[in-house]
Formats: sequence, structure tokens, C-alpha cells
Amino acid sequence: MQSDFFLQLGNATHAILEVVRNAALSEKMTQLAVLFSITLVITIMYKGYEILFGRSQSPTKEVMWDLAAKAMIITFALNIGGWLTLVINAMDGFHEWAGGSLSMYKQIDFIFNEVRNLADNIWAKASGFDTVIAGITIIIVYIAFGIAVLPALVVINATAFTQTILVIAAPLMFYCLLYKSTKNVFTQWLALLISNTLLVLFMSLFFKVFAREIYKFVDLAQNQYMNADADAFFIGVRMIFSSVLLVAMVFVAKVFAEKVGSVALDSAMQSVFSRVSNPISSVAGKTLGNLFGHAQKGGSKMAEGAYSAMKSGASVAGANAMSLGKSILQRMRNEA
Repeated sequence: MQSDFFLQLGNATHAILEVVRNAALSEKMTQLAVLFSITLVITIMYKGYEILFGRSQSPTKEVMWDLAAKAMIITFALNIGGWLTLVINAMDGFHEWAGGSLSMYKQIDFIFNEVRNLADNIWAKASGFDTVIAGITIIIVYIAFGIAVLPALVVINATAFTQTILVIAAPLMFYCLLYKSTKNVFTQWLALLISNTLLVLFMSLFFKVFAREIYKFVDLAQNQYMNADADAFFIGVRMIFSSVLLVAMVFVAKVFAEKVGSVALDSAMQSVFSRVSNPISSVAGKTLGNLFGHAQKGGSKMAEGAYSAMKSGASVAGANAMSLGKSILQRMRNEA
């Protein structure tokens, strides 16, 4: 008899998360609409005062661009025209494509059924003193199943819960795009979404491979055990090692998904900043270079002018002093 215990557990978990998602989205949407309207009014007033006091260089273009950007953000945040629903459906589609639906619960049921078949065959062939060894082996086999499945089951439920939280927070994350000081919150939310999707993808791949290898191992172990070519105890030991290997793969997948998600966004933001800053720095460098070049030329011309003025002034002063001295000497001679 094939068991579907884990599939039923997955259905119950997804039903609970779906109820939480729908309740949270329906309750917060009205409050967000009021908050967005207040924010938009304050922004328009602030821009109006900037134009009134002459702090804006090109008021018409800046106001039109700012209002158009905020209108687009509010369209997504308030689900006007169903755009937020489209984004949420895309998020759920990526999650299911990566294997985040009920497929991994089915894989766990498949592994459990294979392990139970192996345990039943080991117990059915045992007799006499071998029943003790068979009982110990069955316990080891189920312990190996627990070592492999329990951490993976925790990660599966954690990714499903994380996906629900990401969907619930989507309107607020779009609201964070309205201001420069809160755009980093949207970036972190997007990084968490990428990391969660990658983790689900790697987990799904590892589980498919592990389930296929467990099927081959159980089939080979049953044939060898029935033909007395293998010891039941060593079958349990091999199951332990396989389970530990799966746990290590799950841990590596989790770390890799977190690193890739954060690095991908960091590199993207750095490339955007470099594209924006490089033209600005080049223009600023040229401007400063021209300013310093003109200043240097102007300074040299001013120095030359000052030197020529001082030279002409000194010559004029010397000539006047000599003429004054000659006139004084002439008067002294006449009086004598």
C-alpha cells in the first residue's frame, strides 16, 4: 500500500498559507490606499513649494517625471488594473517552476514508500537470531530516512512560508520605491525572492536525484538480500551515509542560493551606479580641467600684467624723482 502522508501534509500547509495570504492582502489594501493618497498630496505640496521658492531648475519636467513615476508605482502597489495580481502570479509561477508546489512532498512520499518496502523485505526474510539484526537494521533505515527528510522538510516549509511573506509584503515593497531612502528595502526584498527561488530549484533537483538513487539502491539491496549476497546491517549503514550526503547538499544549496541572490543584485546595482557615475565623473573632470586650465592661463596673464605695470610704474617714478632732484639743485645754485 502506497502512503501519501507527506502529500496530505503539504496540501494542509499550502491551504493554511493561502488563507493567510488572501486575508492579509485584502485587509491591508484599503489602508495602503489611504497612505498612498496622503503621500501623493504631500509630494505635490513639496514640489510646489520648491517651484515657488526657485529651488527647481526645470520645474515642469521634474514635476511631470516625478508624478508619472509615482503614478506607475502606485498602479502596482494598489493593484490598479490587476498589475499587482499579475506580479504575484509571476512570483508564484517562478516558485512552482522551481519545484515549490507539491512535487517535493510527492518525492518524500516516494522515498518513504521505498524505504518501507526495504524494511518490510528485510523483516520478512529474517528468522531466528537474524530477527535482532533485522530489527536493528530497520531502525537504522528509518533513522536514515529521518536524517534525510526532516531537514529537507523544514527547508521546504520555510521556503513556502517565505514565499507567502514575500507576496504579502509586495504592495508595501512597491511603496518603498517612492522615496530614495527606502529603495534599499525593495532591493533586499527582491534579493530574498531570488534566493528563495534558487533554493527551491536546487532542493527540487537534489530530491529528484536522491529519489532516483534511492529507488535503484532499494531495488539492488532487495535483490542482494534475497540472494544472501548482502548483509542487512550494511544496507542500513549505506542508507545513513546517503542521508548525510543529502543533508550536506541541502545545506550547500541554501548557502549558495543566499550568496547568489545577494551578489546578483549587488553587482546589478554597482553596474547601474557605475553607468550613471562614469559619465558624470567624466563631465565633471572635463569641467574642472577646463576651469583649472582657464584659471592657470588667467593667472599667468594677470602676473604678466602686474609685472609690466610694476615695471612701467617704477620707471615713471624714477624719472620723476630725477627731474625733481635736478630742479632742487638748480635752485640752490641760483640762490648761492
